[in-house]
Amino acid sequence: MRVTARAWPVAGQVLYVAAVAVATSYGIGAAARAGLLIPFAVPMGVAITAALSLLPDRVELAAWAGVTVVILAPTYLGHGGMEYAALAVVALLAVLGVFRTPWFLVAAWTLHPVWDLAVARHMAPVLIDLPVACVYYDLVVAGYLAYRTHRRRLVSFGRSRGEAAPHAGPGPASEGADPRLT
Repeated sequence: MRVTARAWPVAGQVLYVAAVAVATSYGIGAAARAGLLIPFAVPMGVAITAALSLLPDRVELAAWAGVTVVILAPTYLGHGGMEYAALAVVALLAVLGVFRTPWFLVAAWTLHPVWDLAVARHMAPVLIDLPVACVYYDLVVAGYLAYRTHRRRLVSFGRSRGEAAPHAGPGPASEGADPRLT
């Protein structure tokens, strides 16, 4: 099998995203073991958004879809059937976020803390603060994704920056806006 020159940057980006996801997961685990989930939630949210913001826009969008499914969705899978349904919903929102509009990714990260607080679970003592920490962490990510989507920096595959996506409000690339400002 021959690897083309174009494949190397893609492979590097995939490895980078995987490393960010693994580092985030380990960071969450370390914060939980230290009893620091809540104080570290916002800094960890800022860290992952900063790390993924270094990627090209479309690669970043795909990375957020992957991170959403890998980090956000399986958090409580050991708690039964409703959590499997939630995983399916989050995965669907991630796919829709890539191919329809990134606002679906914003919805996944915005709704996750609601789910965390609404569904009672018996948590291991080390994870007792996880639902509250998720509120802070997830809303940092949701806010970042909403900002990037509104500014049309994250655009679904198959769409151009100037093409309005479903559910997208007016933004800098809307009609009448100065295209030099986007």
